[in-house]
Amino acid sequence: LDMGVLIEIAVQIKPQKMSDIMGLMQPEAAERLTVEMARRAGADKSAAIPDLPKIEGKVTPTKPN
Repeated sequence: LDMGVLIEIAVQIKPQKMSDIMGLMQPEAAERLTVEMARRAGADKSAAIPDLPKIEGKVTPTKPN
């Protein structure tokens, strides 16, 4: 199957079941799918970083025990 189709299917399957399926795949195909899924997951997270609020305030020193 095309990688785009594989990704669309893989993201809809529960992780536990997907791990069973990937265990049955050829190692090279499982690796390509894993890398592509990780790449896409990383792209989604990096796009959201500028949306995070800036934390403002003073650092409060702690007293040693």
